[in-house]
Amino acid sequence: MSAKRTKKAQPEEMFDPTMAAQAEVDRQEGAASEAPAPTSQSTQDQVNAKLTAVLERLTEQADRGAVKQIPLAKAKIRTPWNPTGDRMRPKLQRITRMNGFRLTETKLTNNAIRLFNQLRAGKYNQGRWVVMESTDPAAGNSGAVDLYVQNKSFADRIQLKGDAPTIDVLLWKIVKEQGDEPNIEGELSMQAKSVAQLRAEGKTGE
Repeated sequence: MSAKRTKKAQPEEMFDPTMAAQAEVDRQEGAASEAPAPTSQSTQDQVNAKLTAVLERLTEQADRGAVKQIPLAKAKIRTPWNPTGDRMRPKLQRITRMNGFRLTETKLTNNAIRLFNQLRAGKYNQGRWVVMESTDPAAGNSGAVDLYVQNKSFADRIQLKGDAPTIDVLLWKIVKEQGDEPNIEGELSMQAKSVAQLRAEGKTGE
């Protein structure tokens, strides 16, 4: 006698309204995220206003014509040492060093350049300033001039500030102590006191 196999009934799935509602909400949110965000009228107006302003500036520039370009070779480059941007400046006639550091015209005033060219070997300001002239192979026949100024200690720097507030004044005083007439134009620039004040105080070596 064959045994009859009985099929076990499967339990029916229960409908969960809460899960169905959540699935619908997720579907709507996903569709909303994929849709392009509408542009507000105020935002579009701002974009249009900026574009209009740019077009107006471009039109004004076109009406004025091309902007004149100045070649770098002819440009006046103003610096604290060359406030007028003068391109025809004096040149150092020798390799020039101060306390071992080589100097260039770009970091010197016109008067400082002229005064450096006048320096002669010797000790000045009671030996606190020393000028040495030498033959430098790199300079050819022009040689080199070295200026040494005492400034290692704090006391030295205070003394230097009182004797010569700027390098222009320091060089001016050395040339005067040499017995030469300083080759300068106008007043010394970049200094705390004018030449007239120095003369009045008797600190020029005259």
